[in-house]
Amino acid sequence: MPSPNEVEAIVANAKYKANSAKQDAFIGARADWTVFGGAKGGGKSHALEMQAARHIDKPGYTSVIFRQTVPQIRQLGGLWDTALAMYSSVGGDPNESRLEFKFPSGAKIGFGHIAHDRELADWQGSQIAMIGVDQAEEFTGRQLLFLRGLNRPTSTLMNYCKAHGIRFTPRIYATCNPDPDCFLRTFMDWWIGLDGYPIEERSGVIRYYAIDNDKEQWAESLVESEARAELASLFGDDVGIQSFTFIPARIEDNVDLMRSDPGYIARLKSMGRVESERFWLGNWNVRWSAGDYFRRDQFKVMDAAPPLFDEWRYWDRAATVGSRSWTVGLRMGMDAQGRFWITDRIRFQAIAQEVQQRIVNVAHQDGYSINVGIEGDPGQAGKAEAQEYVRILAGYNVVINTVHESKGARARPLSAQVAIGNVYLVRAPWNDEFLRELENFDGSDKCMADQVDAASGAFHMLTAVAPQPTLSFVDF
Repeated sequence: MPSPNEVEAIVANAKYKANSAKQDAFIGARADWTVFGGAKGGGKSHALEMQAARHIDKPGYTSVIFRQTVPQIRQLGGLWDTALAMYSSVGGDPNESRLEFKFPSGAKIGFGHIAHDRELADWQGSQIAMIGVDQAEEFTGRQLLFLRGLNRPTSTLMNYCKAHGIRFTPRIYATCNPDPDCFLRTFMDWWIGLDGYPIEERSGVIRYYAIDNDKEQWAESLVESEARAELASLFGDDVGIQSFTFIPARIEDNVDLMRSDPGYIARLKSMGRVESERFWLGNWNVRWSAGDYFRRDQFKVMDAAPPLFDEWRYWDRAATVGSRSWTVGLRMGMDAQGRFWITDRIRFQAIAQEVQQRIVNVAHQDGYSINVGIEGDPGQAGKAEAQEYVRILAGYNVVINTVHESKGARARPLSAQVAIGNVYLVRAPWNDEFLRELENFDGSDKCMADQVDAASGAFHMLTAVAPQPTLSFVDF
């Protein structure tokens, strides 16, 4: 088994050493949460895998690096390929089927995926001493906070550290690219300027926070003892106080990449306004405008849909008359080739009681084989209203979709499928009205988006929700 010094020497050899001061800062960061990146080319994933290997000499050490999907982990030149080269050189024995490495000490490094909240249950009870999250902007706030609850050492590791006089602290290390609509954006607000660019002098500065009612409360002081006293005075001595830091990096910080691929910056510049600002310059505020999410010519309009094996009628409700808000019920299904079909859209304005009755009437017209999705509010009143819909829709598969994310974040998965021509529209008189709203959608909460929300919700039901009996709740 390699000694601690040998492990440090091997991981830091010419092939795997940190290639920038920013990578060094990330590997050496000692906050409970450390986020690294904010642009492409900074060597984020490489640094994350080096970080995971820091304690492989310790029995009972466990680390898991998360991405959204297994294909993202296995893609050519991605996390798994890099890990095969790096970890094998320090005695790691790979298990392809489990996406895991076991080291002579008994330490383990694995790769996991969480694409949907329902997959969180697969990790319940896990003990992960070091958690890595690659492309953290793709994860929801609920997913990231859930992972923090798994961040604890095994008893074997703690006994080893105690016997050797070692202090071990479980930590989360994450990489990211800018996304103004993701959970991290508001969480990292102190490190980001009003112009959307990282404030360089705050790079690596540690701040302290506590979470109360799903809302973080930050201490004003940067001195740890003062910050902890400040938060304890607000919430009590037993509050879970955490530390957090952000280390921004751009391609210019990665000397090796600049030298080996001098054309990379030119390719980042040519990606378009939004992508260039985000992925080259690291801007956290820039967002899409009208036409960036959906274009009319990307939808394939057909006279009829083929047989669909899974269909949802998703309702985005409004209980007002004479305003800009409409109740929209959009029906979407998936065919055997994995193509998405929008087959019907109902749109009206009515008072709450009439909205409820019309939803029931449409369900009867659709039939019991069509699943019903209802957009719900996260509060207690929203849950009570959801229960009422279950009662009046007895016999139907009803799923209440509790919405947390912004409109832009919810629309992006559907937008990606539209962009590659994988979304079809059944020809009907309402098509023009529907496409006009989608073309004008800019991702903000200010533009009219009832039909966008209904389409995003229906797509979410098709891709993230397994068929359930009668009632279930999901988060979006």
